[in-house]
Formats: sequence, C-alpha cells, structure tokens
Amino acid sequence: MQVYRFPNALCSDRGRRINNSEPDWEATLEGRPKAAYEFWHDHLRPLGFHLKAEVLEYPGGMPGDIGLILTWKVRCICGNSREAAEYEGGCTGRIR
Repeated sequence: MQVYRFPNALCSDRGRRINNSEPDWEATLEGRPKAAYEFWHDHLRPLGFHLKAEVLEYPGGMPGDIGLILTWKVRCICGNSREAAEYEGGCTGRIR
C-alpha cells in the first residue's frame, strides 16, 4: 500500500539510488520522507511491516515523484504465511 508520495527533490540524489535499487537509499531522504522512514523503522518494522521506495513517474525520462510502499505478510490461522500454508496444503483459508 502506498503510504507516502513526495517529489524527488526531497532526496539528496534526486532519487538516483531508489531508481537503481541501490543499498542505503534511505540515507538520501530529507525532511518529512526521512521522518516517515524513521517512523517505520522505529515503530512498524518491529511489528513485521516492510517498506520499499520506488520511482512513481518519469517526466522527461528522469525520475519524478517517489513513493513509499508499506507491505506485510498475511498470516493464516494455522500460523504459516498464506503462501507457505497453501503450498503445504494446510491452509484453512482463514486469515489472522
């Protein structure tokens, strides 16, 4: 789920590391995007949420707005991830 959208000017490299999927892309964030990343890192990551960043548009062929995407794994009542439970044939289909 996209939780935040911001201009690439709020990255010190204008989104280059995010566009190239380079490590430590979060070090380029400035201002509110940096605060959003820190909130995820401190409060949501321990709960099992994941965060990724991606370039959302390419005006004139260059990176434009950046999106922060929050993801998580769905757990079945059996305790396995939905993918694992379905593969093993033990999923009840009910989600926790």
